[in-house]
Amino acid sequence: AKDQEYMSDGIAEELLNLLAQVPNLKVIASTSSFAFKGQNIEIAEIAKKLNVAHVLEGSVRKSSDKLRITAQLVRAADSTQLWSQNYDRSMEDVFAVQDEIANAIVQALQIKLAGGTLNRREGGTQNLEAYQLYLRAVTANYLNTKASLDAAVNYAEQAIKIDPNYGRAWSALAWIIAGQTDDGFLPAKEGYERARQMTLHALQLSAGLAEAHALLSYIYQPLDWNWAGAEAELQLALAIDPTDPLVLQSAGILSMAFGHWDEAERQLRAALVRDPLNPWTRINLGNAYYLAGRFTEAEETYRELLERQPDFSDRKSTRLN
Repeated sequence: AKDQEYMSDGIAEELLNLLAQVPNLKVIASTSSFAFKGQNIEIAEIAKKLNVAHVLEGSVRKSSDKLRITAQLVRAADSTQLWSQNYDRSMEDVFAVQDEIANAIVQALQIKLAGGTLNRREGGTQNLEAYQLYLRAVTANYLNTKASLDAAVNYAEQAIKIDPNYGRAWSALAWIIAGQTDDGFLPAKEGYERARQMTLHALQLSAGLAEAHALLSYIYQPLDWNWAGAEAELQLALAIDPTDPLVLQSAGILSMAFGHWDEAERQLRAALVRDPLNPWTRINLGNAYYLAGRFTEAEETYRELLERQPDFSDRKSTRLN
């Protein structure tokens, strides 16, 4: 059902985050992998567009307090189903089910974990209602309209009210408000300052949130031109998770600010490996080429974005998402 879509989106998002912890496993970020949701596209075509060898697909059905999750792992080269499983659980078991599926997929791919079993990321919650509201906030933020961003703020604020120690909810709220500011829906100084205060609070609760350090690096630049602080926060983010596409995109934007065009290209291309359909990363790459005077490559990058997403419009092209 449409009103339950946030649940499947959220579970998929959490699975991606868990699997991204596996050494030497390239996991495509949700911005790109969610682009095919609801479309009747062959697995082989999806794999080609994302440049991956395997595709995980599934569904989530919710009835009252019951949850059924189906998942299957398909090898793109020959459409072989490597693994499939159904999970019938109560809603209270949703966190355990996510971990169980992620570990099963790892086994199906025959990947040996150097650090033991996958662990839930820092800054989470054990309150199911807060978690569901967080998922709604994340899903609404992806739509990037004024109405959806307002709704996302509301969901994130409700999650925080239920669990004030939910670090990821504070970080998500900061990202959403920064996005509203980027899009011109909030005054620049007011919006960025609010986002900074929330990001600092998220880091007080959970110092190891890579995306919060990346956002703080981003906010330092337009808010008060704190370049040393921006670089320091970015280094912290990279130390926590050097493969996170959001962190890499933030690194690319900072490199552009310093005029390090080759470094910006490398970082943004690395972000696209993990998140190849992210429009903000691609437009930032085009901007890096343009500012470096590489106009042919800039035009090719912009045209590729328009071909992929002809309705894409972003009033502040350095926006992170």
